Amino acid sequence: MHKELIVEIPKNKKIFRARCFAKKNGIRLLAKDLGTPPQENTISTRMSPQGIPLFYGALDKRTALNEIIDDKNEKEGNTIIAEFKNLKPLKVLDLSSLPCLPSLFDKKNRDLRDTVRFLRQFSKEVSRFIQKDGREHTEYVPTQVLSEYFRHIFKYKKQNIDGIFYSSSKSDGICCALFVENEECIDPNAETSNSAVLQLAEATNSA
Repeated sequence: MHKELIVEIPKNKKIFRARCFAKKNGIRLLAKDLGTPPQENTISTRMSPQGIPLFYGALDKRTALNEIIDDKNEKEGNTIIAEFKNLKPLKVLDLSSLPCLPSLFDKKNRDLRDTVRFLRQFSKEVSRFIQKDGREHTEYVPTQVLSEYFRHIFKYKKQNIDGIFYSSSKSDGICCALFVENEECIDPNAETSNSAVLQLAEATNSA
């Protein structure tokens, strides 16, 4: 795969994640509640089947909010926007700015045609708006399978990557799906360790 398709998120990059809560009372502004959900609470989503934790976020607050908000949540004011920072550089597959399909006459890059065509289709599927009408779980399957491939099988310089950038389905912002577990998200004053990946910086109500 072309090296330009893998980008590095520098240490201490701001990464935002929005969460909707059914009730305003009892919301805990803790990394374990605002970050990646624990395995037992994980549902089937765009890039991960039920039981497979994944940190969904965005590179700006508005995009993070747009991805999960609806009129009911916004009126009730029960949506929290959490700002995290990564404690180590992360390498991600960037589907948000894929190159154009190389020409057959481009001797230098034409070998990348199949890869670029494949990734552009994957990017289109990932960024596609899916109506939650009960059939979304079936429509999620192709992107879930590919996400699991990039999480466990694909290697960049003999190492696993840490996630995927993709274009938002609801705005012109960039979203991320990071391969980060619940226990790898820590609170602001928590002691850092080699296993910690994301640290909560602050959390605010979107109202």
